[in-house]
Amino acid sequence: MAEGSRRALILAAVCTSLAIAASSAALLWLHRRRLRRDLDDAEGEGEGEGGGLAAGSLPDTSVPEALHTMLHGPRLSRARAARALTEILSGEVQVLEEVLDEARGTHSEFGGGRCSDGHTLLTLALEDLAQGDADAEAFADFLLQCTNYDAEWDESDEWNQMALSAVKFLREREGAEARLARAVRALAGGALGAKASVLQRRMQGERVASPELGESSDTPGMLSMNTRAYCPVCLKMCQEMVRCPRCRNVGYCTKEHMAEDAGRHHAWCFSRC
Repeated sequence: MAEGSRRALILAAVCTSLAIAASSAALLWLHRRRLRRDLDDAEGEGEGEGGGLAAGSLPDTSVPEALHTMLHGPRLSRARAARALTEILSGEVQVLEEVLDEARGTHSEFGGGRCSDGHTLLTLALEDLAQGDADAEAFADFLLQCTNYDAEWDESDEWNQMALSAVKFLREREGAEARLARAVRALAGGALGAKASVLQRRMQGERVASPELGESSDTPGMLSMNTRAYCPVCLKMCQEMVRCPRCRNVGYCTKEHMAEDAGRHHAWCFSRC
């Protein structure tokens, strides 16, 4: 066989081998992609309405979504929402005002106010605190932030006025003093009981400083915009927003942006109680 013919055969064999290897690699990549997609789908189905997300993989939330979750979500999601709100509450008058507005039902069109069983998000926070388990501290810290009077300022300070309003609402509308008295007895001797005691004394009119708040890696980040007014994808405000049909707490400028944000929002979207 001539030298040129032999070289041509060798080159053809090499090209064929490379093509087979490339095809195999492509098939392996597609197989792995399908497996990853199927695993993601299975995890999504197991999460139900956002309650099954693992710590460290939590999507960001917004203040409206967190407030909605604290009233309508399962307990684990409520604890995560409470932690996210606690992270940003200190001295933030507008956020505390939104908490109280939600409890009062000021924006009932977004699912705030009281459920059919009479609960508000603050009622549930008091009840969740009293359970005394691993997530109870999230609700204690949330209530401590909502009622924290800053002794460096007087009652004319806007934050202090709002914190005193929160105390009044909890005492007069939520029966917090009696609820906390029971929690103090049930949780006596521990750090959570001490936090419940501080809250009880605040209901009685004392302006007690907050103990050290807990830390948790199971805390979602907080988006900087109000998702009832701004599209979380492009940050635009629209007069005619495309709202999530289930919770109505997030609006989008287009259906495409709603679809793009579906994975994040799913964790904080629940049917109304």
